[in-house]
Amino acid sequence: MTEISVVIPAHNEEKNIASTFREVQSALENSAADWEIIFVDDGSRDGTAAAVRSLMTACSGIRLIQLARNFGHQAALMAGLSAARGQAVISMDCDLQHPPRYIPKMIDAWRAGYLVVDMERERTIGISKTKHMLSVGFYRLINLLSSVPISEGVSDFRLLDRIVVEQLIKINDPKPFIRGLVAWLGFKPKMIKYTADERRFGQPSYTLRKSMRLAQHALLSLSQEPLRFSIYVSVGLFLLCFVYLAYVIVASLTGNVVAGWPSIIVSVLILGGIQLMSLGVLGEYVAQIFERTRNLPAYVTLPESPPNTQA
Repeated sequence: MTEISVVIPAHNEEKNIASTFREVQSALENSAADWEIIFVDDGSRDGTAAAVRSLMTACSGIRLIQLARNFGHQAALMAGLSAARGQAVISMDCDLQHPPRYIPKMIDAWRAGYLVVDMERERTIGISKTKHMLSVGFYRLINLLSSVPISEGVSDFRLLDRIVVEQLIKINDPKPFIRGLVAWLGFKPKMIKYTADERRFGQPSYTLRKSMRLAQHALLSLSQEPLRFSIYVSVGLFLLCFVYLAYVIVASLTGNVVAGWPSIIVSVLILGGIQLMSLGVLGEYVAQIFERTRNLPAYVTLPESPPNTQA
């Protein structure tokens, strides 16, 4: 039985395949576990698949999954999780920014009883200040708007027990944001801090545009607050309307108004507030439809604990 699966999505990572395999293999051998390494070729245009196949001739523990086109990192990662056979599944990137040397620590934490082991990035060697600030801002915005908190620095470098993997697969989200779904499931993680290394070879596939698109998808999938925005605005507009109405009454009593001005302003504020309130109510119904079509389970249970046999 396979104990550990390592899932590695790869998009145009031909130059990193061999180095990644060697370091992951070395880390797994130090952990004394039965293992498999699954490379997921996410529609690469270079020789990524060929590089994996060349390794497969020398090692039977390597598997290759090829996607028909570039579906994106999260979809590739979910494909690997679905194919993994291990009792624990480690996911990591192929550029070696997720250092394989931490794999034994992850496995030790899993063997100690943790179902989720999250790697929390303290810093990234060579990262630009702009990218760092965007990353920090992303997590703070998510945690401000979402009821599901995500620790800053947590990415898709983690270990999941088979129980957690099965729960993720059952969700069957066509556009998954996996770190958000893992947090939503509610299993208490073991946090291990690490320093992310520099990319070994090549250029990152995640451009600023793709990163912003992922952030937008993450925000919309974890929070309904954007749908409720119009309700908040309408409530504020109604409060403004009442304050302004008091001002109009005072101004009318003193005669310091232009004829027709009070009725026009108050009518605009009231009608605008009603329209925004209607959009907010409609947004609430859309949010309910969104929740019911995500295929999330109603609840998630922890494994049953054995009875206490101590005297």
